[in-house]
Amino acid sequence: MRVSATATTIFATFLGVALANAQSQNAAEPATSRCAALQSVDFARVSEAPTHIAKTALVEAKDEVPAYCLIEGAVTATVGFVLKLPATNWNGRFFEAGCGNYCGVVFPKACDAPLRKGYACIATDSGHRAPADDVFWTDGKWASNNLQAELDWGGRATHVTALAGKAITDSFYGKPPLKSYFMGCSYGGHQAMVLAQRFPWDFDGIVGGGAPNRISDLMQQNAWAITTAFDSHLNSVFSEADIRILHNAALAKCDLDDGVKDGLIGNPRSCKVDVDQLVCRSARAKACLSPDIAAIAKKMYSGPTNSRGERLTAGGWTPGSEPDWRLIYNSNGTGLVALAENYFRYMGRLPELGPDWQTRDYDFDRDYKRNDVMETLYAADNPDLRRFKAAGGKFINYVGWSDLGTLPGVAIDYYETAEKTMGGRAATQDFFRMFVIPGARHCRGGEGASDIDFLSYIEAWVERGKAPDVMIGSHPNQAGGAAFTRPMYPYPLQAIYKGSGDPNDAANFKAGKLR
Repeated sequence: MRVSATATTIFATFLGVALANAQSQNAAEPATSRCAALQSVDFARVSEAPTHIAKTALVEAKDEVPAYCLIEGAVTATVGFVLKLPATNWNGRFFEAGCGNYCGVVFPKACDAPLRKGYACIATDSGHRAPADDVFWTDGKWASNNLQAELDWGGRATHVTALAGKAITDSFYGKPPLKSYFMGCSYGGHQAMVLAQRFPWDFDGIVGGGAPNRISDLMQQNAWAITTAFDSHLNSVFSEADIRILHNAALAKCDLDDGVKDGLIGNPRSCKVDVDQLVCRSARAKACLSPDIAAIAKKMYSGPTNSRGERLTAGGWTPGSEPDWRLIYNSNGTGLVALAENYFRYMGRLPELGPDWQTRDYDFDRDYKRNDVMETLYAADNPDLRRFKAAGGKFINYVGWSDLGTLPGVAIDYYETAEKTMGGRAATQDFFRMFVIPGARHCRGGEGASDIDFLSYIEAWVERGKAPDVMIGSHPNQAGGAAFTRPMYPYPLQAIYKGSGDPNDAANFKAGKLR
């Protein structure tokens, strides 16, 4: 049932009063005492999430992060978490931060931004501990013969961490959070999808970016990249000159699809680079590609296929993303290799393939048929979001057009399937909206305007009924300001230059259909 504008206004007014009241919580009792007292509370009785607190401490304000009560603990001994509760001026809200890659650590700065806004904030290691030398969180040996850890990483850890965090927050402030939010990208985006699909009552607002909906499909894409675009020594087959030729061809073909020549392609999916025209011939002896490199480039644009040429997923690397083709995850591709290898060795098959399996062993004619046994624990590709909508949840999903970590074509395919499942675009965008950001890489960075205050937009949607019809993104300059700004519209709309005014100012763009 759609809530009326009057009802939304009344609720927003009530919420504002309630949040103001929450800021004066337990003022008579010092935060130091309340923080220490948490260790004597029996949280083992939290339903679904028996919790043990190992440590509490009051941390002084530093670097614009306010003073907070630090709580370290675990749910059923395996799911580690760190919870940070503002000592004063709590805004009455709860926030859970997503993790990345295979996790195994609690990201140390994940709660800094929410704390500055007055949130109670929690983050989890997703149910296992990564080795100290695993700086990219790509180790997978923790999953070997450990079904509980795989279940936790697949989604349970995110859920029980929310339950534990809310119970402790309630105890500390003497009242439960009025609103709860989750935000994450990459694996954190996967966590966001899992919450909306499997645990739709945990959060009022969710922001998920760069989400691999099917982990096995992402790792298959990684295997495709390694076996196609890198040699046996993990060096890119593309030279810097090859990349320039391909990127320049893409820009020459499609840069103006948003009405302005700015080095950004507004809709790479409709950009068809004719790679065959770039092959070296007698009439084109300079700034050209060898036939072998051209063939590989076409494979990367198309994405994984079997030997019959049938596509195995909904996307490949997009036109415009070429500058990053030599630099996937790090300079020599080892991060990409480790993700794929460790997934298929220890996490993606039952029985396990074991430590001798190599990425180049992946068989694109057969292996995609063998991935669904373990994918049943991990998959976040269910487009039926009726329970989340009925619970009143709101979801902002985003992906970069130049994302090589989670392919935008796959993310768009999920969203379009959700629209069909949920009864059309209007019914879907009532609670779930997707934004595709030109020039943006995986989660952040790139040539586009990828700096967006997602938390403020999801707050406005949940608490004031202000749907994100447009979000403003910026691209940073060296001085810490904005080199340019762009409006971001819900898919399938894109920003189109109005034809006059400063093209670096978002105000001079309007919404248009993807062309």
